[in-house]
Amino acid sequence: MKYVSFSFIMLFLALWVTAKADISQIVNQCIPKLTYFDKTVYNASNQTWAIAQNEKGYLYFANSGGLLEYDGSEWTLYQIPHNSSAVRSVLITNDQRIYVGMQNEFGFWERDPYTRKLLYTSISTEHNIRFTDENDFWKIIPFQGDIYFNCFQNIYKYSPTTNQVTIIKAPTRFQFAFAVNNRFFAQDKTLGLMELKDGILTPVAGGAVLKGDCVYGMAPLNDNDILIATIDKGLYQLVNGKVTKNNWACNDFLIRNQIFSMTMLPDGRYAFGTILNGLLITDHTGNILSNINKLKGLPNNTVLSIFLDHSNNIWLGLDRGIDHIQLNSRIRTFPDPKGELGSVYQVEQYNGNLFFATNQGLVYCSLKDFNYPDREVEFHIMPNTQGQVWSLLKINNQLLCAHNQGLYVVSGNTGRFVYTGSGISNMLEMNSHVVMLLSYDGLCMLKMNGTQFNVQPEAVYPYNAAYAAKDRKNDLFIGNYASGVYRIQFDSTFNHVIYASNHLESLGIHNSTVQRMYSYDNNLYLLDTMGIMQFDYAQNHFEPMQAVNRLLPTHNSLYRLQFSGNDLWCFGSKQFYCIRNYNTSRPYLISKNLETLYPEVISNYEAIKKLDADNYLICTSNSFSVVNINYAISNMKENQVYIRDIGEFSNKMVSKSLPHPIAYYASHFIEFPHSANTIYIRFTLPDYENTGEIEYSYRLSGKGSNNNFSIPSQNNIATLSNLPSGDYVFQVKATVKGTNQVFYSQLLKITILPPWYFSWIGFIILLILLALLAYGLYSYIQWKLMKQHQRISEQHEKEIAIVETKLLQEKVEKQNEELSRITKHMLQKSRLINKVDAEIEKLAADQAVPTTHLRGLKMIVEKNRNPEKEWEMFEMSFNKTYDNYLVKLSNRFPGLTTGDLKLAAYIRMNISTKEIAGLLNVSGKSVEMGRYRLRRKLNLPHDQNLTEFLMSL
Repeated sequence: MKYVSFSFIMLFLALWVTAKADISQIVNQCIPKLTYFDKTVYNASNQTWAIAQNEKGYLYFANSGGLLEYDGSEWTLYQIPHNSSAVRSVLITNDQRIYVGMQNEFGFWERDPYTRKLLYTSISTEHNIRFTDENDFWKIIPFQGDIYFNCFQNIYKYSPTTNQVTIIKAPTRFQFAFAVNNRFFAQDKTLGLMELKDGILTPVAGGAVLKGDCVYGMAPLNDNDILIATIDKGLYQLVNGKVTKNNWACNDFLIRNQIFSMTMLPDGRYAFGTILNGLLITDHTGNILSNINKLKGLPNNTVLSIFLDHSNNIWLGLDRGIDHIQLNSRIRTFPDPKGELGSVYQVEQYNGNLFFATNQGLVYCSLKDFNYPDREVEFHIMPNTQGQVWSLLKINNQLLCAHNQGLYVVSGNTGRFVYTGSGISNMLEMNSHVVMLLSYDGLCMLKMNGTQFNVQPEAVYPYNAAYAAKDRKNDLFIGNYASGVYRIQFDSTFNHVIYASNHLESLGIHNSTVQRMYSYDNNLYLLDTMGIMQFDYAQNHFEPMQAVNRLLPTHNSLYRLQFSGNDLWCFGSKQFYCIRNYNTSRPYLISKNLETLYPEVISNYEAIKKLDADNYLICTSNSFSVVNINYAISNMKENQVYIRDIGEFSNKMVSKSLPHPIAYYASHFIEFPHSANTIYIRFTLPDYENTGEIEYSYRLSGKGSNNNFSIPSQNNIATLSNLPSGDYVFQVKATVKGTNQVFYSQLLKITILPPWYFSWIGFIILLILLALLAYGLYSYIQWKLMKQHQRISEQHEKEIAIVETKLLQEKVEKQNEELSRITKHMLQKSRLINKVDAEIEKLAADQAVPTTHLRGLKMIVEKNRNPEKEWEMFEMSFNKTYDNYLVKLSNRFPGLTTGDLKLAAYIRMNISTKEIAGLLNVSGKSVEMGRYRLRRKLNLPHDQNLTEFLMSL
């Protein structure tokens, strides 16, 4: 009886292992897309201790170098002034406050809506909290409207509504605190797990087992019970109010690799970050689903923090760097770090193994290896198959391998070449005993009989065929781009060719447009440049598959198809999609995320294999990927392009301070002065699934611009230069390369003010200037008129002056002539009288004339001398000619006598001493004596000329 029971148990286990050892388990060995950000990318420290995300999708990382922000385009590091300690924790609440915990410091950052910059407020400083030891705040927990800051000595309860802080002291020393199922827990290192109730810490039943450096995570098991993760004791659970050991299958792995972080995923799975072996994902009952570690592409095996973002993807804070895991995707990739697979051309399941046709040979592994996601899959290469393997075909419990050297056959656990006459590129099964081989040298036929293989060339088609298909009558359609399509009909034994032709226009086959032909599920298909066609046996003609062709892209460039069940896989130039239910009247197209695989597949050798109802294996140039065709991608939030900043750019970007948030300016204008030569606008699309694949374009509608978007680029800053004054509307469009995904930003209204001289101030100034100009013009005209009048007056005066001068000159000349005449007369008279007097004297001396006669004559001479009367006439004429010269001289020198004045007048007229002596009736010596006396009266220096002095007066 015991033996029977034991046999039954062993049979059950064998059946269970066999059931589990199916090809669908491959999925668990594949990993989602990983995107790694090294510290050289984000320019901060290695370690990231916690992660949070705001409502717009921007991510914030508690990094040892500060608070890191990542918006999908740029990394920004924020550091608290005068505090360079590491940020240990971060939390974002519904009001978008970013709470942070550091060493001996906790507070929050808030974004200034006007400057778009983060501003820090220190709660600990504001409340004068003094720390007596080094306290790192490792956890920030939101609970019932309050924020709890957890360090080892105390828990600080902060109420945002009242701005009050309450201190919860540790019984001995805290480890970490958690809020789960609307309950608050804290682990004390001595007392174990405790619960906070009404502000009082109360021990949890059975929680004393969780002492020391122990609890590193808590998550719901259900609405009442809680899963507890410890660093080195594995999993515990709080069920029915008591802590007990959890015995899940993953426990050994977690104990061995030490839990450091954990979270529960939306579908109930759990993600555990370990210190020694990366990330472990289990189902809700602890069965291991996936282990993502360094061997599988994770850059670091120590996961310090786990965060589930709005797109239900995972972010890991590693001991070095940050990693994004695109968990919410239909695609998983098998990691091949050792390069054992290389480029995979086809995959086939055979005899409990999975065989891979690769560029390195025929590689295989046991299907059972895929049952253990935490273990490495062991690959082997079949003997003597090194080299290119093109395709595989399973027939009669044997596996045929089309190899570069010929035909290789696997039977059971052994394999051998059965034909080496030429390389084989593809195979087509005609029946269970006949296979057509597409060799490098032309068509060959393989006939099988048990383990006997006979390969013979078929001269009817001596070309290197690219494709082959068969119809329901086993007629062969074979061809390539050069030869076109041949239809070859064999007899029932395939010993003789009955018919062969490449003129098949009557069937709807045109060699100039045909791409390939396919046979699947007893149907015949044609891929033409005009679309996909199916052979209508009733009409004996290929007819378009209208429902399918309507789904094809506008610019259809398909070159390869593959059929599998109800799915039609289409491959083209930068195109890769699946048409479900292609053989019905309501097919539909699936392409989301598939485009990302296009660069990985091998062009013209694309191949897929159905694993189960949901999953397909896609062969790639670097191992293979698995696509869940029925996966419903869930997003908690639709993506949007956000405008992050706007300002002016000269030597650097200077943000413009705005009185309202950016969203306000979708309907109101931001004003820029006319002097703003270059305006910059910074924007981003927080789409982390397509990092590096996002391209931005923008349009500016308004004066002198059009509504066309700019050429797409990865630059997330637009610069607008030398815009004319006027109103503009700016918008950004983001696209994901290789997809039809398009995202838009809000509208942003901008106005460029006119130059100041076109504003109302400029208008007033212009009016003032015009008034001043008019006044100036008027003044100028008046001035010109005045100048003209003055010029005329001056000209007139000049003319008058000239006339007067001329008259004066004539008058002076007449006066000079009169004065000269008088003077000359006086001189002549003086000479005559003196001569007469001399003659009288001579007569008197000769006594020739009586004295009486001479006396009378003498009296007549003396009477005619009359010097006074002559002087008066001279003086009057002299003063008239020389502007009262003698009067002025007499007034200036009152001591001058009449004789002095006469002498001065004669000297002024430049009369010689001799002539003066004659005029004055004195000797020349007397004249010289008179000159001497005159010099003295005039106070002239010894070296001054008397004549020059008198003439200068």
